[in-house]
Amino acid sequence: MGAAWVLGFVAVQHAIAQPRGPVGPVQKQGRVMEDVAEVEITIKAAHAAAAFDKPRGPRGLAAAQVFAFADHFQMMMCHLARSVDAAGGWLHVLGLRDGKEQRLPGGDVEPEGSKTRDGEPWHFEDKSVMLKKHFFLNRAVRRLPANTTVVFVDAFDVLFQRSLEEIVEIYEQRAAAHVRAHGIWPVIFGGEINCWPFPHHERIQVPGRSEGNLSWVHRIPRDASLSADHYRHWRYPYNGRSSGELEGHEVCAEWLSQKSGPAEAPKKWRHDGQGTPPPEPQRFPFLCAGTFIGRASAMRRLLRRFFQLYAQTREYHDQALMPLLMLRDPE
Repeated sequence: MGAAWVLGFVAVQHAIAQPRGPVGPVQKQGRVMEDVAEVEITIKAAHAAAAFDKPRGPRGLAAAQVFAFADHFQMMMCHLARSVDAAGGWLHVLGLRDGKEQRLPGGDVEPEGSKTRDGEPWHFEDKSVMLKKHFFLNRAVRRLPANTTVVFVDAFDVLFQRSLEEIVEIYEQRAAAHVRAHGIWPVIFGGEINCWPFPHHERIQVPGRSEGNLSWVHRIPRDASLSADHYRHWRYPYNGRSSGELEGHEVCAEWLSQKSGPAEAPKKWRHDGQGTPPPEPQRFPFLCAGTFIGRASAMRRLLRRFFQLYAQTREYHDQALMPLLMLRDPE
């Protein structure tokens, strides 16, 4: 879906923090451990590391706690963990032990259950996984000191490209204005080129922000344009409209109207016949719910509002629910 993050991410070597026993091959420093006793010792060490008030890594104290959710083992988790290790931290994987069995407090996400039905465009068997990862994260950050920096990433398609120190430094620089204005630390999300999963057809007509402002067209690059046509006619509560509602097919345009502008829209590009590729996109205007960073206190505040909005709307897709929350409550 074209996900990227300016803070240092593209898209389990040292610490599988949840399981009491091995769920798949457990590795230490690139070596698969076959001795059961050694595996147990390593897992106990991971639990001990997770219990520290201060984040830890291979070289002692780390700049941030790094979490991901996975209810089953996949080798991409190992690549992610190695990149976190190289960045100076340890990856804490939530849900490996009990993610599949854990029921959401509100029950199934739909009256007919949470299982993904034939014809739905999701690549996982159970739709509730999109809420479970935030449920498990909320449980993990509750015990952390308020000022701990927390990074959450998807487990199977993300790698770290910068050190945790650099990532936290950039976060603090970008968050400084918000802290000065509001007195609280924000959560900063990754961005992506595509407006997923809401309906669009590459070309989004964006209304002007006020009377006299002209509307404009935002074109999503064709190689990044993918729409799940998600809940086109659902009506979400929204105080930014006189009607008090926002339909699913209107979300992409409303997001751009509030968060972007015509000068930031991708420009048309015509191949010059010489094989020159188009310029790299400079903007990732749509929120990516699979990469975000903030203080533990900010995470707790965000997740509380996230689950309140879920209870109100029953929107189970976090990639849809997070933008709706940001539109309703931008602070």
